[in-house]
Amino acid sequence: MKLLTYWKGLNPSEKKAFVAKAETTMIYMSQLANGHRNAGLELAIKIQSASERQVTVEELAGMCE
Repeated sequence: MKLLTYWKGLNPSEKKAFVAKAETTMIYMSQLANGHRNAGLELAIKIQSASERQVTVEELAGMCE
């Protein structure tokens, strides 16, 4: 699943929990999801874990720095 699709499917409290698990911020995650920033490998791994593999590192590979 694309990060943007996953992100848009979360309600505000789920977004807060997701970014906390990924150890980032709401603003940064929004920028990632909308393609304004790229995820490094470490963050991509955290996103994969926080999303319970709904968003994978492989899907984020194009976003990795």
